[in-house]
Amino acid sequence: MWVKKTFSDLKFKRKTKIDNPVARIEDFGNGYGVEVESHLLGYDVTILKYGKMYTKTHITDSVMKTLSLEEVGAVMENLQLIVRFSY
Repeated sequence: MWVKKTFSDLKFKRKTKIDNPVARIEDFGNGYGVEVESHLLGYDVTILKYGKMYTKTHITDSVMKTLSLEEVGAVMENLQLIVRFSY
């Protein structure tokens, strides 16, 4: 059974008091996941493959910076659809 992850599934935590909160989901399937960093201007998203940054996707790094909550949700949904059909 496939369970679609949304923005509300992200649990933000800080490593130290001065770091920006970061959330990770690594179990979209087929080794893919996301890391989302929250900051004052929005969210930065990094695509992960087996827990490490993965840059060989159709989405460029420059598009993944300063996103809104809805845009982060859309990136997560698109990635899960790609993974679902390639799994």
